[in-house]
Amino acid sequence: MPFVSVVIPTLNREEPLRNVLDYFLNSDKYPKYEIIVIDQSDRHEPQTIDFLSKAAHIIHYVRVSYKNLSKARNDGSRMAKGEIVLYVDDDIEPGINFISSHVFPYVDPQVMGVAGFTLCVEQDFKILSELDEQARLSLLTKKQTYFQKDSGFQAFWAPGCNCSYRKDLIERLGGFDENFMGLESMEDAEFSHRCSKNQAKICYNPSAYALHRYISSGGCRDQIWSNSYIRAIAYNTNYFFLKVDASNMDRYKSLYRSFKGSISRYLTSGNGNFLSFFFIFIKGLWSSQKAYSLFLKRSK
Repeated sequence: MPFVSVVIPTLNREEPLRNVLDYFLNSDKYPKYEIIVIDQSDRHEPQTIDFLSKAAHIIHYVRVSYKNLSKARNDGSRMAKGEIVLYVDDDIEPGINFISSHVFPYVDPQVMGVAGFTLCVEQDFKILSELDEQARLSLLTKKQTYFQKDSGFQAFWAPGCNCSYRKDLIERLGGFDENFMGLESMEDAEFSHRCSKNQAKICYNPSAYALHRYISSGGCRDQIWSNSYIRAIAYNTNYFFLKVDASNMDRYKSLYRSFKGSISRYLTSGNGNFLSFFFIFIKGLWSSQKAYSLFLKRSK
């Protein structure tokens, strides 16, 4: 039973944060773990302040001035005393024996990370026998990960809202890339990619399940379909595909899908017109190219 450090980055969340902390404070029966909260919030309502104050002798609580999910995860892992670092979002509801289910696959010394089963309200998960032949082949060849309810397997990606890694692996790989911005999508996939490049085995365990509530307020969702949100979509998509050495064709296809999928929602949100959307998207691309060039320079 290794010691586990549960790291919870949070940003402007109230009741969901209290709920996930309440689970780890009162419900999980794993005997050896600590709770680390990296709080990027602007402010909290009185009920949350009171909750955090009463739990101050149990949790490691750090208030920070930045808003950067990757940096919060990295600061949490640097503080961690555990052999295993378990990352969860501030709007999930963990299932029964959540920590134990993350720890169990590490019995195999070759397992360096664990991806939990994250159930999203709008998703319809299938069991393995329900997958068609093409989906099953994609799963077996690791071209695509289908997180289903009934079967564990070696995965190539672990969702950041419900994942764990050996601390020494996190240190060896330099943690999460802090160059991702805004909504921070794809930073977890980029870290998983580095795991694969270094032959670090990630195990998917459906028993480590959690419900991801996707709360409409707090986190990065306060900015949804704003100019900064659109810029972050373009920036993170382009930066991710540059970091993982994808072909230009794959990168362009993904950028086109992001552009096409975002534009109608942006326009219907009333935040601007097509021309403003286009220039914001291009600005995000340009910023990511500069960030990647700077990364390459520092890597030499």
